[in-house]
Amino acid sequence: MNPIRKLYCRTYQLAFRAALPVLPYREPTPLSGLAEILPLLQDRQIRSVCSSRTATCAIWG
Repeated sequence: MNPIRKLYCRTYQLAFRAALPVLPYREPTPLSGLAEILPLLQDRQIRSVCSSRTATCAIWG
C-alpha cells in the first residue's frame, strides 16, 4: 500500500478511536414482542416498511 495512503488511513482510524467516547450513543430498549412494533412506527410517522431481500413491502395507514 502507498505509504502516504497508509498514513492517512491510520490517522483516520486514530481520530475515530479518539472521538468514540464522546459520540452520543443511546442505550437500546428491547421490544418485548411484535405488538410493540406498530405503535413505535406510528409514533415516528413511518408509513411503510420494505424488504429488498424478500421483495415485499408493507404499507398501512
